[in-house]
Amino acid sequence: MPEATRRLMLLGGLALAGCEAIPPRAQFAEITFAHLPRIALDVARIEIVDDFVAPLEPPHVEREFPIEPAAVVRRWAGDRVDVMGLNRILRHVVTDASATEEALGTQSGVTGFFTNDQKKRYALALAARLEIVADDSRFVEAHVAARADGSVTVAEDATLDERDRKLYRLTEQVAQALDRELEAALRRHMSAYVR
Repeated sequence: MPEATRRLMLLGGLALAGCEAIPPRAQFAEITFAHLPRIALDVARIEIVDDFVAPLEPPHVEREFPIEPAAVVRRWAGDRVDVMGLNRILRHVVTDASATEEALGTQSGVTGFFTNDQKKRYALALAARLEIVADDSRFVEAHVAARADGSVTVAEDATLDERDRKLYRLTEQVAQALDRELEAALRRHMSAYVR
């Protein structure tokens, strides 16, 4: 191999060695409700209906969340409800799982240079409806609905990993609030079906 080629390869190798590797995005555990006590209902099966369709344009950012918000809502009934009946269906309807991003004003000039402003606000809304449905007629015998909302801001110097951790925690908090609302509504308005 000619000396010029060898030097060129060595310089290329050194240049690549100086580049920092981009760390992979953090991996996040699924958000579940399986650790919570189960609720026994007088139904024969659970049916999941997804009425929420995520818009694919700004300000909607559901796809940027480390855990899909709609997937968290969908798994609630499977994690929390024990099927204890011979008939009837529990229809678990996902009515909202929207996430939006809003740009916040940041300071400019000398003040802005020395200030680490909050650059973006992320808002999350999770909502579901539970219906007890007769097998044969599809008649809704009872229904309840619940909703939970939350938001978080992210600083202008936050890394992608830091942002993802905040969005994950926001999803956890809103999911926990939705769980509390669903259980309270179910026990209050569907008590005739709780075993």
